[in-house]
Amino acid sequence: VLAAAMVYQVGQCLLVTNQNLYQLARYGAAGVWSDALYGLSAEIDQVHASQVVVIDWGMLNGIVTLHRGRLPVYTLSDDFIWQNFNADQRNYYRDYLDRGVWIGHTPKYRLFPAVNDRVVQSTEEAGYRKEPIKTVQDRNGREVFEMFRFVRRQ
Repeated sequence: VLAAAMVYQVGQCLLVTNQNLYQLARYGAAGVWSDALYGLSAEIDQVHASQVVVIDWGMLNGIVTLHRGRLPVYTLSDDFIWQNFNADQRNYYRDYLDRGVWIGHTPKYRLFPAVNDRVVQSTEEAGYRKEPIKTVQDRNGREVFEMFRFVRRQ
């Protein structure tokens, strides 16, 4: 009886594991864990970015790993508020704005939408506008990442 119960339990576990693997293969990972990271890494190579600025959680370590630590990658948080910066801080961050390729999640996948909104608003107050470069899709065609630059307004 004990052996039969164990065979039944093992069979149930295998069926559940098989169902989970099927769903992962068919629909991809949920949330920010996405195979679109590989496409994003390739796109970073295509735009020949001298520096990459990340403004959402969940991609920094993947980008650093896929580029073997050779790409200068920076992260910004919601403390990026242009109005509060002194002249030295503005000059420091102006370099990010002028030269950096920025990466974030598309609105559907943002973990911290308020951070993204504050960064974009702050850069607009500094006289820049957001210029999209490309969106990156996962293997199921869902747009997960967006690449963009900030360009000075004339």
